[in-house]
Amino acid sequence: MIVNYSIKAFEMIQGNLFEMNDNKGINNLKAPIVFNIGYQRHSLESFLKKMDNYKVDIVVDLRSTPYSKKPDFNREKLRSALSGHGIKYIWKGKVLGGFGVSRQTWIESLNDLALHTKVVPPERICLMCMESSVNQCHRKELMEILEREHGIQGFNL
Repeated sequence: MIVNYSIKAFEMIQGNLFEMNDNKGINNLKAPIVFNIGYQRHSLESFLKKMDNYKVDIVVDLRSTPYSKKPDFNREKLRSALSGHGIKYIWKGKVLGGFGVSRQTWIESLNDLALHTKVVPPERICLMCMESSVNQCHRKELMEILEREHGIQGFNL
């Protein structure tokens, strides 16, 4: 199941994923979490602001070809911009891309990625592709694998 809530709704949800206390919010998740985003409707500035707001440590670029009609999202420019915000950039398009990559390769490649969410303190990862709708992107399948195989909750930005 992919969780798709606004941050306000996200903060108000009760249940076994959240530890409700005076400091309600995304920091209270009991299970590991991985964010995902499509940059299609973002400027570089709004994208970086989202990464900062959610305290993302690592952006994992899922594009098979890490280049864009939006020059700010070409691999080297994006890597540099993220680095300026203290965020690590990793390109995984060869093994987690949406074109010509097998589901088995996805499963194996996500094993390594999942380890980042289980270190202490956990690293906040955001999977990134171009498509703004997770329902029209292979990110949805990747998030489902992370939840089923690793107990990692997905959060759409």
